[in-house]
Amino acid sequence: NRSGGYAVYIQKLDVNGNKLFQSNGILVSNNPQSSSLVDYDLTVDAGNNAIVVFTDTRNGSSINPFAYKISPAGAMLWGANGITLTDSSNIYQANPKVVATSDGNYVFAWIYATTPRKIAMQKLNSGGAPQWGLSPVKLYGSGSENLDWPALIKSDSGSVIMLWSGYTGTFISPQNYRLYTQKFSPSNTKLWT
Repeated sequence: NRSGGYAVYIQKLDVNGNKLFQSNGILVSNNPQSSSLVDYDLTVDAGNNAIVVFTDTRNGSSINPFAYKISPAGAMLWGANGITLTDSSNIYQANPKVVATSDGNYVFAWIYATTPRKIAMQKLNSGGAPQWGLSPVKLYGSGSENLDWPALIKSDSGSVIMLWSGYTGTFISPQNYRLYTQKFSPSNTKLWT
């Protein structure tokens, strides 16, 4: 918040911890934020590009997720404003996660805070084009079950494995808390029961 509002910066360090970008880092985004950055994630692909995902309020009062691909030299490969991951700007969408897949793509997952909460997912190719349609794919719980806190890891043949939680009740007073995991194919087919 060095300029009076939250902004996202990135820094590259060598093996000895020396800064390789400018001393204060490279500005990724100074688009409007709420009172905080509601989580973010970073991964590195096989080409040593950094894939950064975070939320902001550039499209209105609700936070939405955006992804950026930054080269080892600091170039913004998906443009100055990155890629929007959702088509629903009026829904609160927090805690985005990213994983680089073994076949050169990127899968993102985040909280889609409707009632009940869902997990939204999107896959981008190396050029930043959505691979699962223009709208994110949504994962639903059973009945009134809320889904929360996705985490991703890459698996074989371009697939990913996701861990998430499900609960009934409220966020402040959850009941019947459960953990789930599923393996998703490159086409977003569920590979486990």
